[in-house]
Amino acid sequence: MQPHFSDGWKDFGGEDGDLTRHTDLYQARHMRALSDWSLVSTARLWLPLNFGPPSQRQAMPQSVVDFALRYYTLDLAPRPFRKKGFNNARKKVKARAKRLRSISDFTAESTAFIDEVQSRKGKAGIREGGLPGIGGFRTFKELRLVGHEDQDQQWHVSVETPLSLFCRREHRRVSWGLTPNAREAPPSRALQHCEAALQSEGSPVAFQLCLSVAGLNAALSLLAYHPVSMQPTKDRSKEPTGGDHRQSEEELQAHFGQMRITARRGCASGAVASEAEVPPVEFAALLDDVEEYVTVVAHCAERCHLLERLAVSFREVYAKLPIITTCECAEDALGCEEPVARAHERVSQMTVVSVPYDFGLSRGKTLLIEMTDTEFVLVLDDDFTHSMHSCLECMLWKMRSRHYALWKPFDVLGFPVQEDERIFGAFRGRLRVTNQQLFLEPMVEEVLPDGCVRVEICPMVFLGRTARMRRFHFNKELRVGEHEQFFYANAYNGIQVAVCFDSSFPHFRVNTMSAGYVKRRERMPELMANAFQKLGFERAMFLFRKYDHGRMADYDELLDKTVPPWHIGHDSCGPPTTPPVPFAQVFVVVLSSADEQGKRFRSVLRSSQAWLPKFLHLGGAGSLRWSFAVYPSHDEGGLYVNLDEENDKHKDMLILPPSDRTSKEKPLVGTTDQLLQVFALLRDFQFRFLTISRQDVFVNFEHFMDQLQIMEPPAGKVLGSWASMGTAWRLDDHFFVLPRDIFTLISAPEVISRLAVTGYHQVFGDLSVLSAGISSWMHAYAVERSPLPSTLRHGPLVCTSRSVTLHPVSPEELEGLFNFPGTC
Repeated sequence: MQPHFSDGWKDFGGEDGDLTRHTDLYQARHMRALSDWSLVSTARLWLPLNFGPPSQRQAMPQSVVDFALRYYTLDLAPRPFRKKGFNNARKKVKARAKRLRSISDFTAESTAFIDEVQSRKGKAGIREGGLPGIGGFRTFKELRLVGHEDQDQQWHVSVETPLSLFCRREHRRVSWGLTPNAREAPPSRALQHCEAALQSEGSPVAFQLCLSVAGLNAALSLLAYHPVSMQPTKDRSKEPTGGDHRQSEEELQAHFGQMRITARRGCASGAVASEAEVPPVEFAALLDDVEEYVTVVAHCAERCHLLERLAVSFREVYAKLPIITTCECAEDALGCEEPVARAHERVSQMTVVSVPYDFGLSRGKTLLIEMTDTEFVLVLDDDFTHSMHSCLECMLWKMRSRHYALWKPFDVLGFPVQEDERIFGAFRGRLRVTNQQLFLEPMVEEVLPDGCVRVEICPMVFLGRTARMRRFHFNKELRVGEHEQFFYANAYNGIQVAVCFDSSFPHFRVNTMSAGYVKRRERMPELMANAFQKLGFERAMFLFRKYDHGRMADYDELLDKTVPPWHIGHDSCGPPTTPPVPFAQVFVVVLSSADEQGKRFRSVLRSSQAWLPKFLHLGGAGSLRWSFAVYPSHDEGGLYVNLDEENDKHKDMLILPPSDRTSKEKPLVGTTDQLLQVFALLRDFQFRFLTISRQDVFVNFEHFMDQLQIMEPPAGKVLGSWASMGTAWRLDDHFFVLPRDIFTLISAPEVISRLAVTGYHQVFGDLSVLSAGISSWMHAYAVERSPLPSTLRHGPLVCTSRSVTLHPVSPEELEGLFNFPGTC
């Protein structure tokens, strides 16, 4: 299967869009989000054909993607993105000239602006990508002579490098130490061409071949080069733990060799390639042999049989790679009080250290790192293995890359654990503590030119810099929970963590359980809870996907878990601000006039017999909050003085701009523009329902509670009095309820700034009128209309059974209805 980095993204409202519903190909987000939320979102055999660096495109041999990539890069397939005119006329396009495409193309595109600045200074940009040994298949499989021009001619390609090249027998990656059966297999024509093109040792040109374009590309795809054995003159793993372990530019340069590829038309000997005809390709090639620089370590308890499986998977491709493992003794084992090291009976270059029962992961990993002699250590769990998607050369390259290793080199380089991400999600991102709660959020600190991302935590399987790992602190008292402690506590020591996506080691959960291991897992929840308490956290929450505050299901899920939603980041700016007032299930905004009648209405609605205080008393603390949105009809200085005095006394008023700035006529209620002002002011408030009510409306709070229950789940529903107008529906403005998802959408800065508050609508009329404005907004969205039982008064004061609202009423009538509830 191909990599699948799922993050649970859904379009607004929690639904798949048409683009993602009918295709497995990657689609870009419809909003600005951090790159960790914009990773490959694909399934089965499909991969995006132009996403990420070429070294990350691990197409299965002979798969659909393998053929598609080959055809597109060789220009054998029709152009998929050709522009078409209105009459679908096909214009004759000049054939694209030949060029050499290489593995460095992606970083060249990502650093184009920086390279232009460097070129003006007379400096060359950084071009890297050459991988030695068995990782080399990623280098040369991307080396192609592409373009439509002169397809029927012979072309000459040469590779200039001091490195030792060799030819692999298969297109996909295999060890250059081929098995006897593979050696006996008859060589393919491409392999014959490749081996014939190899030049003698010491020649400045290591490879040259002249064939058709197809023959050249087939032979080039089999090329690879041997690493250079160079034991470091300075053993950096033994340096003092307090030293600076960064390498200078000269030290980094020593780990790379240069490679130059040129191409020209024709096979005439002595001809010189013209850069104007086919620009040459140059890039730096990593020289390091991973067997000299990396040690694989793993801790195991109650299932030590898995250690041999892990070691054998590496031995299939690395004959001398050091492997060190710890194996906890059984609970009743005798004579196992101290760690004892021994060589493995069947796997060469493998050390097994027997440690006491319940030794713990922290102690085990500390011991393994202390025993490591190489510059880097690959930390794995016992149930991981090496596979075709694993690339130690890629990971070592990232530790040396001059893109970021000069000033802020990685201390820990993680990789996507594909099996875990399919089940749980991506366990990487940023750590944040709020009110003694630990949150892991899917955020990244920095996106790097080669697709890697800097984070604060990644899975506890990674390539680490040994000297720095010895400086970092493991809490040896923690038998579990050391993962979060390690990354959170070592931020104090400046740990640099990144995740790159061009390598992965399978989490192979097959034949991994034993009776002793099951017994250990049963006590895991209690141990984890105790571990977090020792770290000072009351609880931890791992956000394996994005929680959208505009989606009612996400908002309610957080509330059900007693997690304040505003503690969870939902966009690229991190968590929102703390709300100005505490959370409430229902927030009521009463539209009130600024005249003397409005003041009398507000006085009645604040009384203990009014529906607002009664709802709060019955619903309990946090059930309801209210505010009066006072709308002046025009700007008067003395009027604002009186309103400010009233607000200073009661602290429950929003004073809006005057109505006459958008409406020439004095409205009976607030204008559409004033309602938008209310929405903008309430954007940072936290609630599930927003209720808008006019001041002259009597509300039966018990019936209102029943209607809110009927609305559950409230996503996409608007409760109000709806009137049919043929093809549209008009929402009466006397009383209506918006769920949080609809309010979040309308109040978003990108939307609220574009909503019309003036003008004329062909169905609803004058948009400055509140009912017309809100109806036009609802008409534009796919909302579910929930009917509100209400009574519109035309004469004497008469209430209808089960009616939620009665309007209009005077202040005196409203007070009488509240004081004598049996009336309605």
